[in-house]
Amino acid sequence: MAGGDSTARAAKPSIPWKTRLLIAGHTLAVDLSRRSNGTINRGLMNFLDAKAPASAEPIKGVTSSDITVDPSRNLWFRLYNINPLAAAADESKLPIIVYFHGGGFTFFTSDTKPFDDFCRRLTSELPAVVVSVSYRLAPENRYPSQFDDGFDTLKFLDAYEGLHLPHNVDLSRCFIAGDSAGGNIAHHVTLRAAMNHCEFKKLRLAGLIAMQPFFGGEERTESELRLTNVPFVNVERSDWSWRAFLPPGSNRDHGAANIFLGADVSGVEKYPATIVFVGGFDPLQDWQKRFYEWLNKSGKEACLVEYPKAIHAFYGFPELPESSLLVTEAIVISVNYRLAPEHCFPSQYDDGLDTLKFLDANDGLHLPQYADLRRCFIAGDSAGGNIAQHVMARAATNHREFEKLKIAGLIAMQPLFGGKERMESELWLTNTLSVKLDRSDWMWRASLPLGSDRNHEASHVFSGVDVSGVENYPATMVVVGGYRGFDPLQD
Repeated sequence: MAGGDSTARAAKPSIPWKTRLLIAGHTLAVDLSRRSNGTINRGLMNFLDAKAPASAEPIKGVTSSDITVDPSRNLWFRLYNINPLAAAADESKLPIIVYFHGGGFTFFTSDTKPFDDFCRRLTSELPAVVVSVSYRLAPENRYPSQFDDGFDTLKFLDAYEGLHLPHNVDLSRCFIAGDSAGGNIAHHVTLRAAMNHCEFKKLRLAGLIAMQPFFGGEERTESELRLTNVPFVNVERSDWSWRAFLPPGSNRDHGAANIFLGADVSGVEKYPATIVFVGGFDPLQDWQKRFYEWLNKSGKEACLVEYPKAIHAFYGFPELPESSLLVTEAIVISVNYRLAPEHCFPSQYDDGLDTLKFLDANDGLHLPQYADLRRCFIAGDSAGGNIAQHVMARAATNHREFEKLKIAGLIAMQPLFGGKERMESELWLTNTLSVKLDRSDWMWRASLPLGSDRNHEASHVFSGVDVSGVENYPATMVVVGGYRGFDPLQD
């Protein structure tokens, strides 16, 4: 999309002047510190690299602490968690994100301020427990030091979970993430962990988040040759980073850089679902898209997210619109549908489907330019979860009526379904705050056609309904009030 876009070819990225100053300062610090012989003036870089200390006191609701994995190689990570008071009040477990920062394998650490700020945002807004790995840097420590450090950090977390991780972390939902060179490291660490999954007792790979990952090769791609005057990345800087990182005498077709030459992940069963983020003003975008295509061809689940106007490392600048999208990754539309009993079935379902059609026909008039209708999730809670399911089924059955909108998933949060049968949870949970049998029955009488009972197809979707033949019915996440929870509708 972005790579062949004639607009992107002619245009330059729109960046606020304050952001341009920050980018210029960052670029100057890196260029002044790196030498033509492949070494780095560490003293100068450490002086210019703004740091952020760990904080046991919550900053914007997030605490942080530094934990050593191996002092002999200065391997450590910064641990981010939500405010302990909030964590104590909420008994639910949070996923863990093991994050690898960018910097061409040669610059920065986990306490570099932009990376610290970004990890705090991830922790707060997702929410999640984030582990930011401060791996060894090249050229002092070349390949495979960074991959070793990443894999050893995973083993450390698995072995010492109770000592170093908060009680609210769920190691069985471990996402590996990284940006730029960190995205490269994230892939290699994920592959190694997937191939050696038997070595882990508790940690389970749930997904890979590759943010503009740094891959390369001897080939010069179209985007590398075209985008020569954009922030951060150009061919000369990329080549310098590869020479500093790869073993002496290697070229850019080394397996660490050009992962597509002869590599095969099709037989690696535990390699997880992957999301790849790409920017339209990133010279590396062709390699990143090749990564996505390679995963698909290998039979792995992969999703490509393209931001046509994004520069490399856009996520480090909260003022850029794509940065907010990366974290929240959603534009939310709340539908104000007609209400029963004034408007009974199927008014609410009609309103939902017609809203989807309206968005499909008028996206340019009402939606922001960065909205991606190809990744439309339908969501709803309680009665809204019921509506979401029925709207989803209609949209999937009639998918050819939509030109741009594509259904990516259904999120059903404690959806309201029912029937004449009384479920065990309905009979057991009679004193909850919001849902009781008499209230549920009243709502069904108010919303269903006159004379219908609770086995009507709107409430009891399981009576004779078959979605097995609905090819475009998407992946669905159902949120329930916990095993033996306090929602009478849970059964």
